[in-house]
Amino acid sequence: MPYQLYYWSHVQGRGEVIRLALEEAGVDYTDVAREQNSEEESRNVILNVLQDKTLSRVPFAPPFLVDGGIMIAQA
Repeated sequence: MPYQLYYWSHVQGRGEVIRLALEEAGVDYTDVAREQNSEEESRNVILNVLQDKTLSRVPFAPPFLVDGGIMIAQA
């Protein structure tokens, strides 16, 4: 299963460093927000995670990286 990167689709910012590292390493990843059909869908896919009450630790803000059941994010 590829890594899943969550970061705003219309902003390079902090997400770009992660994209570059993943590309350089040659690992499979999905840029989740950029794969949506509209900016609204991109925003909603991130907000769904940020507002998920079932998570024991909700990320403070994007970017966050998901590998199966493990999420790496700033808290």
